[in-house]
Amino acid sequence: MDIHINLLRAVALAASKDETRYYLRGVQIKTFPKGLRLAATDGHRMIVAFQKWNDAEPYPALDIILPIETIDKIKATKKSSVFADLSFDGQRATITHDETAITSDVVDGTFPAIERVAPDPKALDGVGAQFNPKYLMDFAKAMGIANIGEVPCVFHNGDNPAIVSLGIDAKARFEWFGVIMPFRKSAVPEVPSTWFCKP
Repeated sequence: MDIHINLLRAVALAASKDETRYYLRGVQIKTFPKGLRLAATDGHRMIVAFQKWNDAEPYPALDIILPIETIDKIKATKKSSVFADLSFDGQRATITHDETAITSDVVDGTFPAIERVAPDPKALDGVGAQFNPKYLMDFAKAMGIANIGEVPCVFHNGDNPAIVSLGIDAKARFEWFGVIMPFRKSAVPEVPSTWFCKP
């Protein structure tokens, strides 16, 4: 089946690097009647994308976790093909891109039910929050990998998960978004008042 190679690489930026959370160290690839969904999360942020099928016939049911080590081996340039071929034999997955095949075991684990994490866009309260700037930079990096010429936009939700708009490229056959958890800091800024503020 066809898979958007840069979209896969972009989504993988949200995957966990924690060895103990092995089931999050990859991208979930799950098929649906109208396309396939790519998802990755480390528990602090998440990227979810939906790639529409290029033809009328749906592909067989698939629900695997492709390890980040495999995705990291994919080399793509501006001249590379946009899509790669993904196959799965029941134990191992193979990605064939620009005549190079990469085969590996899939992650033996259960990916979390991400539907429970993403907030309802209509229920966002708009209350401002603080976010890890590194995660925001990673969202911007993901957009660059996917060739989306915009910047991420956070839709605040107070102390609850916020939605990150990642832009849309109608020609690329996919839609996507991010989710980010706020971190809680002291309400008082840590400013060295002894020398900065007026006496």
